Amino acid sequence: MPAYEFGCTGCGHNEAHHHRITDAPALGSTRRCSACGRSTSVRIPSIAVVNIAKARADAKYPYVSRRWSNTELAGMCREDGGGHPIVESRRHEREIMARTGLVRE
Repeated sequence: MPAYEFGCTGCGHNEAHHHRITDAPALGSTRRCSACGRSTSVRIPSIAVVNIAKARADAKYPYVSRRWSNTELAGMCREDGGGHPIVESRRHEREIMARTGLVRE
C-alpha cells in the first residue's frame, strides 16, 4: 500500500499514512495530528509520488519500432537483432518525426 504524507500546520510535524490506492485521501484533506492532537494535519504532495509518475512516463523508452523501418530512418537509430530501429527516448522520437515526417506509433 502506498504511503501518503501529511504535514501539520499547527506544530509542523510530518508523518506518512498508508492507504489503498482506491481509498487515497485527496490533496488538502485533513486529519488529526499524532503529535499535537489537533485536526490540522493536511495531506501534502509527496516527492515519491512525483518520481513514480515520472518513471511511468519514461517507462516506454527505449523501445523497438515495428512500424518504422531502418531504411526510412537512414542510420538515425541503433537496430535490434531483426533489423528494427530502437527509439531511445522521447527526444529521439521527436527528432525522428521532425526529420522524416513520420508519425508516432
